[in-house]
Amino acid sequence: MAQFENWYAIGYGSLSTFRAQMLTIPGIQYQLGRRVVQPQSRLPLGDQVWFLFHSQYKPETLIAGSLFNVALGGALIAELWFAGHVEITPDGALAPCRTSPLADQPDSSAGRPPQVSPTAFEQHAWQELNRRPALYPVRDWINFWATHGPDQVRTRMEQRGLLERVRRNTYMPTDPHVAAGPTVTQRYLVENGYHQFRPGDDVRQYYETAVNAGFMLVTNLDLEISRDSTVPVDEFRARLQFMVTNLQPEMQFLLGEVGRTLSVQGRRPSRR
Repeated sequence: MAQFENWYAIGYGSLSTFRAQMLTIPGIQYQLGRRVVQPQSRLPLGDQVWFLFHSQYKPETLIAGSLFNVALGGALIAELWFAGHVEITPDGALAPCRTSPLADQPDSSAGRPPQVSPTAFEQHAWQELNRRPALYPVRDWINFWATHGPDQVRTRMEQRGLLERVRRNTYMPTDPHVAAGPTVTQRYLVENGYHQFRPGDDVRQYYETAVNAGFMLVTNLDLEISRDSTVPVDEFRARLQFMVTNLQPEMQFLLGEVGRTLSVQGRRPSRR
């Protein structure tokens, strides 16, 4: 944890400031602007992607909103997968995981027991998965959550005090330092050579950061994030790609499906 704190602390000026703002320790309240946030464990992956793709200071996305929506759809599937609620089958379908804490009779011997109570989003997603008569391809679920996910994520972030409404359907981060967290992490890992996993690193956090790297690559968000980096654009991208190659096969497949979804919809941007 100390090592990962140092990654974040660069963007906050001091480790003490970082510790006052970080959202990775359960059961502790943090003041964000005028609101109190009660984190459940760490920022959910969907929330990380929301911050990664949005301006810290303006109510707008850094790239086209349609690209963000598809990336968020993929992020929500990854969030459910990391939590042990879904599986990606060999033929590319999304299936409820029988060992999920949301299952009627979870198999605690399978190695992924629940650590926190299921969130409202997890319960909603579980119901959506199980009310369908058959398994649907991952790409169908990416499209589903690209449509329905933004409202889900925006609502939970507002409820946790991470976003506030400034006008109808327009939201801003309550604290730009917290909003900058995912971007600061990506840039610091790349610029300081920590894109390679090292003993002692937080495995779950590394994998989530690597998935975020994948979303940046398939949408070309890396061009925006690397604009003021000390690392040349091509090398920045190569290091993000290195992180993706370390991901589990299921997550690599998911990222590929996000890219293919963008291509089919004619939304995938070309490199400039």
